[in-house]
Amino acid sequence: MPIENTSYAIFQPGPIRNLAIGCKTGKTIIWDVKSKNIVKKFPVLSSGIKILDFNSKNTFLAAALENGETNIFSLTSN
Repeated sequence: MPIENTSYAIFQPGPIRNLAIGCKTGKTIIWDVKSKNIVKKFPVLSSGIKILDFNSKNTFLAAALENGETNIFSLTSN
């Protein structure tokens, strides 16, 4: 896996085998387990990622940060 300082990882629910990975540096990516490629990168956040979770429809990814903030990423837009 090409990501250093990983702090949290969670599989995307459903038939798509993607893995959301958050880092201590505030970086968040979606990794395609089958192709072994990064399929989506999000803007680097102000603090390290503590927890990630997908919503029930797989349209958003929530990131809880070490500094107490929460960020919501859209999975349906660029």
